[in-house]
Amino acid sequence: MKKSLSWYFWIGLNIFLRLAILYFLIEVMLNPSDPRFAGKAIAMRNLIIVGLASLLFPIVYWLRQGKKYPWILDSLYLSIFFFDMLGNSMNWYDGVKNFDLLPHFHSSGAVTLLITAFLFARQYAKNIRITKTEMVLLAIGLATVIHVSLEVQEYYTDVFFSTHNVGGVADTVNDLGVGLVGSIIYSGVGIFAFRSETGKKSLEGLARLIP
Repeated sequence: MKKSLSWYFWIGLNIFLRLAILYFLIEVMLNPSDPRFAGKAIAMRNLIIVGLASLLFPIVYWLRQGKKYPWILDSLYLSIFFFDMLGNSMNWYDGVKNFDLLPHFHSSGAVTLLITAFLFARQYAKNIRITKTEMVLLAIGLATVIHVSLEVQEYYTDVFFSTHNVGGVADTVNDLGVGLVGSIIYSGVGIFAFRSETGKKSLEGLARLIP
C-alpha cells in the first residue's frame, strides 16, 4: 500500500519530537545546576517524561498488538512535553514575560483533543452513543481535572521540596484560566477535525488500541 506524503510527515515529526525530548533530558542531566533548571526538579521530571510518559502510545500499541499506529495523536501527545521542555531549555519561562501561559493553553487543549479523539474512537470501535455536547463537556471536564491536579502537585512540590515553580495565586489562576480557554477551543477543533475523512483515518489506529 502506497504511503502518502502526510504519512511520512507525521512519522518524521514524531521522530523529531522524541529526539528533541531525549536531548532536553540529556541537557538537564549534564547541567543540573544551570540557572535555567536549578530549583525546579526538572531533571527528575524530564527523566519521568522520557522513561515513562512519552512511551504511553508505543506501550499500549505493543500490548494491544495494534496494526495501524496513531502517529498524529502520538505526535500531539508528545508536543505537550516538547513545548514545556523547550521553554525550560531556552529559558523562556524566566526570560519571557507570561510565556508559561502558552504551554498551559496548549497542553490543556491537547489533552482535551486527545480525550475527544478517544471518545470518537470509542464510538468507532464499540458504537457507543454519546452526543457531541456530552463529548465536549466530558473532554473539557477531564482535561481540567488533570490540569488542576498538576497545579496542586506543583504547589506542594514547592512546599515539601523547596522548589520554586509557582509564582503566586495570580500565576495559578492565570494558568488555569488559559488552560480552560485552550480546552474549549481545542475541543471545538476536535469535533470538526475528527468528523472529516482525514480525521476518521487518524482514529483507525486508536480504535484498535481500545480494549
